[in-house]
Amino acid sequence: SAAAATEEARVEAASAAAASNDLPLDADGMLPFYLVDVTEEIFARGTVFLFGKVPVQRTYVSCCVRVTNLQRCVFVIPRAGMLDTSEVAAAHAVHEACIGGGDEAATKAAKRELNMALHQASGALKTELREALSKIGVAEHKLKFVRRTYCLDRADIPVGEQWVVKLTYGANKAPLPSDLSSEHIAAALGTHTTALENLLVKRKVMGPSWLMLKNAQKNNGAPISWCSLEVTLGDKKDVCLEASGSNRQAPPLVVASISLRTVVNRSSNINEIAVASIITAPSVRCHAPTQQAEWNTLSYLQQVTLVRRLDG
Repeated sequence: SAAAATEEARVEAASAAAASNDLPLDADGMLPFYLVDVTEEIFARGTVFLFGKVPVQRTYVSCCVRVTNLQRCVFVIPRAGMLDTSEVAAAHAVHEACIGGGDEAATKAAKRELNMALHQASGALKTELREALSKIGVAEHKLKFVRRTYCLDRADIPVGEQWVVKLTYGANKAPLPSDLSSEHIAAALGTHTTALENLLVKRKVMGPSWLMLKNAQKNNGAPISWCSLEVTLGDKKDVCLEASGSNRQAPPLVVASISLRTVVNRSSNINEIAVASIITAPSVRCHAPTQQAEWNTLSYLQQVTLVRRLDG
């Protein structure tokens, strides 16, 4: 139909514009992106790929977002009582008293004293942790002391709120053993958590939704997907949720249904595809039902059937 042809021409024009011009950023310099799917590939460890759509020239084009420089996040649990020294307790009490007091300089000074006390009390633990990291080829890492509460049933981890060591290093490196323990290390949690899971949890992404991308860099090199637009983010914090209260609707999606027919090859005795038929609906709403009268027409649905010649 004329309407379908017009929409197809508009999408083609938008795809060409996305491929040749600057990124379609909003007034805040951020790229609106509707997330449809996400994946992590073995060949690109430490990198997550987001797939979805971006608005371009009053329509939407497909977009692949490559998020790089992701980190593993491991919580190392010290042996019970290791960080419960009088120095740590005193420094922690001073820091807690300073929080909310309005004196920012005093709060920062108290935090420095607390970190010094924690580092002094955990010298042996840090040595054992560096040895474990060295065995898997990790040279660069960061350590931070945080308060966390454990409430599950592992007997080797103390129950309740406690100091733990938050360890981060490149997700492209090998994971620590899941059963890591030593004289001063009780356990390590999150050793095999994937970069994909860390990204979704840390950025609070809960399924298909609008995201706002900061510092997006357009990919002008070799294509990494079949999408019309490809961008790269260098930090997981560049993936942001859209502000609450936004009434932006989800974009229409291209939906395809594939049907295959197979035959048995008498020589190899395995099934081979003989016929493949594909029906495509080019504009399906995902935020509301698409009425049958809108899509069940020959002018709307696109179909192609492929038939191969059978050998022998």
